[in-house]
Amino acid sequence: FKGECVNIASGVLTSLLEFATLFGGTIIHVSARSVGDIRNPLADTSEAKMLLGWKASISIEAGVQELLAHAEMS
Repeated sequence: FKGECVNIASGVLTSLLEFATLFGGTIIHVSARSVGDIRNPLADTSEAKMLLGWKASISIEAGVQELLAHAEMS
């Protein structure tokens, strides 16, 4: 496979608010949706599974915790 683009994601529907909350800090709410906003942010990971044999093995919460811990060490 050459030049394939695949989604690497949890496979679990997660709102932007839920995702942002995992990082802590101040959340700024914008009331109006913009043109092009994604309504259901659920990535299809079937290509990653087919081409790479990959599937998510940890939750999005655990992944963000790992990312933040790594960032603190850097």
